[in-house]
Amino acid sequence: MIKGIKTKNIKPIVRKRMDKLIQKLKEYPEVEGIVYLSGLANTEYKDFIDEYSDIDIGIFLNVDREHLPDWLPPFSFYIVITDPNGIDKTMEVNFHQKIYNEEKNSNWHDYKKEFYKYACEIIFDRNGKIEKLIKEKTVFTEEYRKLLLSHLLSRIYWMVEVNPLNAVKRGLIFNAMDLLNQGLNYVTDLLFVYDKKFPPAAKWKISLLGTLDFCPNNIEKRIENCFVVNEVSEEDVLRRRKEMLSITKEIENKVFEEGLFKSAEEYIEYEYKNWNVQQKQLKDKTEYDIIVSKFKDISSEDKKILKGILCEYFITKIEDLRKIPTEELNEKQKNILQKII
Repeated sequence: MIKGIKTKNIKPIVRKRMDKLIQKLKEYPEVEGIVYLSGLANTEYKDFIDEYSDIDIGIFLNVDREHLPDWLPPFSFYIVITDPNGIDKTMEVNFHQKIYNEEKNSNWHDYKKEFYKYACEIIFDRNGKIEKLIKEKTVFTEEYRKLLLSHLLSRIYWMVEVNPLNAVKRGLIFNAMDLLNQGLNYVTDLLFVYDKKFPPAAKWKISLLGTLDFCPNNIEKRIENCFVVNEVSEEDVLRRRKEMLSITKEIENKVFEEGLFKSAEEYIEYEYKNWNVQQKQLKDKTEYDIIVSKFKDISSEDKKILKGILCEYFITKIEDLRKIPTEELNEKQKNILQKII
């Protein structure tokens, strides 16, 4: 049962109402498998249907697109459910239709993986293929977790830590608020990914925080503080930003303890190189990275500035460091060069 929800759970009534439809579907030879999804499924993840719910059923077909059966219904249709008080409720059925061979050869997006991994109950599996398919498609590997963590932490760095302050300095308070609103989505997703789970869809995300094995202390109240806007002001931007960064810092420290990354610079660079949804860096390791890595005795801050100098002047060979026009550099840049030349 989802914590805090006020409406009545009518799941047993809905499942009984679906029995006849499911038995009919099993008779069609084109049906490879049938699954109940979301609240309709008997799982601990959502386990709730009320009068405002959609009824989600998935079917997998063993045909191709040129031979779709005539009996295939539309994705959306409505049925009438009689509640315990004898009142009829019209409810929407979402009939998720999948061609097995296409699903086997496609990449599933994260929300789909979350849907089928945590809120899916297999009702019928003609040849045992559906269970195997879902297991293969919804695996959450350590490699993928590291990639998602790098992406979310990097987005929070820009959307919460850096850009709202820049917006405030420009006098763009509404822009700063909007950035924080977007950044909060990354913060809540981060909580799930750190816990080795795919983030759920927005309409259930906050309610499902209680399913996590690890969460920062008092997380629900702290998330509430992030959502609340007392006034559109610089002070409220800074308050909300501080709370979001406080939550993020706890997860970031855990990530560092695991040894996945050693610093913010490291996970930001990892995202640049590996987040192929929007690839930002074509080479895995640049000549500038190689040069900077040779200077092991300077601080990470100095390395960051040195790398910027190299990029600005396109210095790709260590012997060309002396060609940098020092008269164009500021004192901090000059001091770093003096340390290494």
